[in-house]
Amino acid sequence: MSVLEDVALELFGKDVFSKLRDEKWFVIREKPDRLLAVPRRPRVANVFVVVEAQSELLIRHEGADDFTEFEVAGRSVPGILNTKMQAVWRRTMLGIQYDYYEKRRESLMKIIKGRIADDKYIAKLSSWVCYLAPRARSAAKKEAEVIEPYCTVCPSCLIFGYAAQEEAGMYNVKSRVEGDVYYGLCTSAKCVVQRTFNAVDDVTKTTIYGGGEERTGALYRLSLIEPGTVFVGKVALRDMTLAELLLALVALARISRVGGRQTHFGRIKVYVPAIVFSG
Repeated sequence: MSVLEDVALELFGKDVFSKLRDEKWFVIREKPDRLLAVPRRPRVANVFVVVEAQSELLIRHEGADDFTEFEVAGRSVPGILNTKMQAVWRRTMLGIQYDYYEKRRESLMKIIKGRIADDKYIAKLSSWVCYLAPRARSAAKKEAEVIEPYCTVCPSCLIFGYAAQEEAGMYNVKSRVEGDVYYGLCTSAKCVVQRTFNAVDDVTKTTIYGGGEERTGALYRLSLIEPGTVFVGKVALRDMTLAELLLALVALARISRVGGRQTHFGRIKVYVPAIVFSG
């Protein structure tokens, strides 16, 4: 039994893992291939996620508000859109990959060269770099410049998707991670507080209150979600290899901050109370 199988056995339990292995639930992927992004059959790991705020959170999405509200059963509750969580999830995964690559580069390349006879792929991995760098599309920018940061071969790209430019043209690989809103378990009135801050040397600062501008000098306010607030959500991981599933779960559990101004706010703790496998 491999190291990955030992980890999965301890994580999922003997009965569940044996059933997944016997039913060939895990995808076999020998090398990166965008065609493998097309679902072969509905193999889905439904991961239930609990997010606990351990410091004040600044969760901005659209508009002037510092947090997003949703109506649930007639009550207004704060929420975190999946785009926020998935962005920090992917960055966390990239951090894990860079750490592994820097520490085990030689042994990793030795394994790859022994398994894959693709000089182009090997050359890309020998000087591997991948990062998130959103850029605005404009007539002045070439398509290649917009999509350049994605390497197209690492686990992060294969799991979360990417856009790529090749000789045949541009194409997109769809993310195999699908998520919903993370809803707060308390009303906004109970877990959102306004704080006043002082912007040093910014005497012209204005703040929007009630739809209009109010000149406040160097003072400004933020609506922050209080520590202890709990959010619940679910993500679906589709057509995963065993290694991809374990990497995705480790990266998810390691997310430590989310939202805006993370040098001051945003510390969280992520829990995975349950996983439901289907397919």
